[in-house]
Amino acid sequence: MRWQPLRTPHLPLESQKLSAHLAEIVGKDARGPIKRLLSPLPLHELFAQAAAG
Repeated sequence: MRWQPLRTPHLPLESQKLSAHLAEIVGKDARGPIKRLLSPLPLHELFAQAAAG
């Protein structure tokens, strides 16, 4: 597991979670489809995807 360091005040983020959040790292910022880095899917769907794959 690899961690991506982000600018303060944001906590580091696991690299493998970027695709699930539709995000990418640009410099030391995480950019995604919405302003905050939140999951675009309900949590139960994320857990189901993680269990399946």
